[in-house]
Order: sequence, then C-alpha cells, then structure tokens
Amino acid sequence: MTDIANSTGGRYFRATNRNALDSIYTAIDRLEKSNVQSRIFNKRTDEYEPWVGAAIVLLLLSILLEISVFRTVG
Repeated sequence: MTDIANSTGGRYFRATNRNALDSIYTAIDRLEKSNVQSRIFNKRTDEYEPWVGAAIVLLLLSILLEISVFRTVG
C-alpha cells in the first residue's frame, strides 16, 4: 500500500490504535478541501394522460353517435 501511495502521489495511513486513528483523522481534516458540485434531479410525472384518454373516449363516442343515432337523412 505504501508503494501504491508513493507512486500515485497519495499518502498511506495506518491506524494501530485509537490515538493513531484520531491523529489520522486530524491529518485528513487538514488536507486541501475542494468544493463538490452536485445535480438535483426532480422526478416529474405526466399529468396529461387521463385527459388524453378522456378526449379519445369522447371522440369515439361522438363518431359512434354520429354514425348510429344522429345520422341525418339527406
């Protein structure tokens, strides 16, 4: 692990007890911090589908009534 850290420009930390772990956390906290940008996604739902379904049903009903009941003789 030390070789990997040295070859990549990183640092290797090894905690053998609680005090060592605390000092590692302190060292990590002192490292350069960077801002992280995140995207917020909003889940959207389509609200038009029931209205389209109702419009299709009314259109079909209109055509059916025009063919059968409201047929004009001319």
